[in-house]
Amino acid sequence: MTAALKPVTGWWNGLSPREHLMLGGLGIIVTLLILWYAIAAPLLAWRAEGIDTLDAARRDAAFVESAIAEAATLGTTQPKVATGDLRASISESALARGVPISRLQPEAAGGINVWVEGVTPTLLYAWLAEIEKTYGIGTARAVISRAADGGGLTVQLLLTGAGY
Repeated sequence: MTAALKPVTGWWNGLSPREHLMLGGLGIIVTLLILWYAIAAPLLAWRAEGIDTLDAARRDAAFVESAIAEAATLGTTQPKVATGDLRASISESALARGVPISRLQPEAAGGINVWVEGVTPTLLYAWLAEIEKTYGIGTARAVISRAADGGGLTVQLLLTGAGY
């Protein structure tokens, strides 16, 4: 092995002390760069990624816990048994929620056809969830499209409920 290093040591011994310092400094800089890019930077990036993953897992866990708590309450609240008029229940709940009903028409097979125009999706779905939870009124059929003027949705629903 010393025979393989003999040309290198001969070359090194032929350099001046100033060249020894410059090459030694260059060697230190190259070593530090290799250490930084091969070890330190990947470890720091791995740590930051781990922190982001932990934060995302905590957010997911909080969401799941809140969903579990909400699901636990869903089974305990029973919808009201319908004893009144389906049309009146739909009208009153829509008026209270601000859902713009344009027309109500009884269906021959049971239920009420409801036309709603210019409603936002959020308001529509919240109202449908509310009447299902509160009155036990379900959606048997829904035709939903964007309003021609772009101002919300145009909706035709067939709403039915047990006991109506």
